[in-house]
Amino acid sequence: MYVANSRAAACEPDWKIDEVEKCRKPVEPADSGPIHAWLYSADNGRPIHAWLDAPGNQARLRGWILTQLDTALVEDGEFVRAACGTRLRVIYRRSFHATTEANVCPECVSMAGLWQTDRAEYDRQVKKRHEQWAERDRRRYD
Repeated sequence: MYVANSRAAACEPDWKIDEVEKCRKPVEPADSGPIHAWLYSADNGRPIHAWLDAPGNQARLRGWILTQLDTALVEDGEFVRAACGTRLRVIYRRSFHATTEANVCPECVSMAGLWQTDRAEYDRQVKKRHEQWAERDRRRYD
């Protein structure tokens, strides 16, 4: 299943020490783990984290990722959200294909299918997920 307006993505990059600058730099991971779907035109709902999920920051990051000529490796502290809600920092240039990708996230396959077929249900699932996260945070800090 090809998913329009999407990119295949992974959670974390590998790190390499830059010999000149003596600092660590993100590199494409050798083992990406499960492949997630980044739906770059989807509305992820209200911000979960005050600044990182804020619409302005996400729009800036989305614009930067979409202009990259190669795999986008998002810097420390920043991320975009997968269809399943996972934080992503490695965004590949290829679209997310649920049937041809090896080791895909099953929740991303389900949510990407909803995104293409039933946007209202997709939005309901995202809202439900955010409410569960908010409730978990309330219990944690009470």
